[in-house]
Amino acid sequence: MVKYRSQRGGLAESMATEVELNDFEALVQHLHNTGYKNARTKNVTVEAYSIDQRIGWNTYIVSIEGDAVGFTNGPLKEEENAD
Repeated sequence: MVKYRSQRGGLAESMATEVELNDFEALVQHLHNTGYKNARTKNVTVEAYSIDQRIGWNTYIVSIEGDAVGFTNGPLKEEENAD
């Protein structure tokens, strides 16, 4: 299970969107349900980003077709769930 937060203007706004997700498919579904209707297993990526000392996350950046949309606190194995 990982935590996901949407990209927002500031950390507080971003953390207000935090949800826990079981796997990559759940992440894609969450993105789709929250307005990213183009989110599919083939165009969503999760890549190592940085350590966020403010919140203690080993942060991974979530992108759809190369556009950053949010962050997780750990890796997800999207290649195992691709269409």
